Amino acid sequence: MSGQHPLNAGVRKLALMEEGGGVSLEKLLLSGEAAAVQPLAIEMIKAGRKMVLEGFPLEEIAAWCFKHNYRWRFHNHSPAKNAFILEPGKNFVLDAKEAGAKT
Repeated sequence: MSGQHPLNAGVRKLALMEEGGGVSLEKLLLSGEAAAVQPLAIEMIKAGRKMVLEGFPLEEIAAWCFKHNYRWRFHNHSPAKNAFILEPGKNFVLDAKEAGAKT
């Protein structure tokens, strides 16, 4: 045994980011095994919610963001090493129209 944990081992957390009065609040929705947290994370992405995910491998986060037009960044204010903030990406067609491009 190499002593390394499998990628899906350990607790994963999903919290919604809510902004109000210039303050961002994290509201924990679910904490548990990957099989329980993953479907809820995808559901929140499809609903266009801004969220914090902890315990997920970077490769998984990046793949979801690419597939669902989301942006991710490291959550620097979290005690967890592998915490990410995910938020909806911009709609490129609408952005181009706002900039005056003919589409």
